[in-house]
Amino acid sequence: MRVPSLPQETWVKNGAWSPGSKWVELPDNVGLNTDLSRSSLMGTNTLLTNISFTRAGTNFSNIRMIGITFLPDGTTLLPSASSSYLTLEPLQGPKDGSGNSANWLCVVINPATGRAETYRP
Repeated sequence: MRVPSLPQETWVKNGAWSPGSKWVELPDNVGLNTDLSRSSLMGTNTLLTNISFTRAGTNFSNIRMIGITFLPDGTTLLPSASSSYLTLEPLQGPKDGSGNSANWLCVVINPATGRAETYRP
């Protein structure tokens, strides 16, 4: 599934989403694996929302977004009892025995510290 990228930081100003810093785009051949076993944050309904915005003259409507709140002390509002991670992978290429990409990058967020770590095969 190809998802449009969102800004590194996004802020709500006057009820509308606006970028807080530069945009970071995934290459066209990289996508988010939305399977819950590969991206646990996709199952946290309180984090999922749809937003609409305009970027470089293009209107995007009802784009699904995961919102993670980081508090001033670095902690998050993520559930502390579960792992919080997302997996990015090539849209094409070798697959493992389960049909998932054999090449991937998993971003894990520690809810207690806000620290993000990455893992690769």
